[in-house]
Amino acid sequence: ASVYVIVQIIIMNTLGVYLAARSHFSAVKAIRSVFTLPSVYAAAFAVLFRVTDFQLPQGLETGVSMLSAAYAPLALVILGAQMVGVREAGTSLSVTRRGFWSGMAMRMLIGPLVAWGLLAILSIKGTLFSVILILSAMPAAVNAVILAEEYDAAPKLVSRCILWTTLASFIVLPAMIGFL
Repeated sequence: ASVYVIVQIIIMNTLGVYLAARSHFSAVKAIRSVFTLPSVYAAAFAVLFRVTDFQLPQGLETGVSMLSAAYAPLALVILGAQMVGVREAGTSLSVTRRGFWSGMAMRMLIGPLVAWGLLAILSIKGTLFSVILILSAMPAAVNAVILAEEYDAAPKLVSRCILWTTLASFIVLPAMIGFL
């Protein structure tokens, strides 16, 4: 499960950022935007530190831990701020029904079906199969709205998809767990 989440984070912070930036920039500027993210450098340093068995000084380690603990609450505050304007944006072009239903279908239906197919092709069975399939049906990540806001890539639409995939997951995930 950890490998799945790490791969998903890498894809979000590279391909996801590129696609979000590409909505407003040229391909070259979009690629450059990937390398303006601190997470790219943080990941490189993490790998370097892990390989060399380097330890941060205790004071710095505490500060980094405190910053990482603040990420989830901060992301939820940003999502909440975005959700305030979603209702008014329902009639504007920024949140279209087609975009919304496409996002919902991709996250709650197409993603798990693709995962199921890939898991079958790779002959993965048992608990690992179930865990990866359930992870593929999880709601849209809150950090998606942060990227959408940063690159002005339909943040209202992304917020609405996060809200509704989260609500739908209360039905989809127990049904999937019961089926597996």
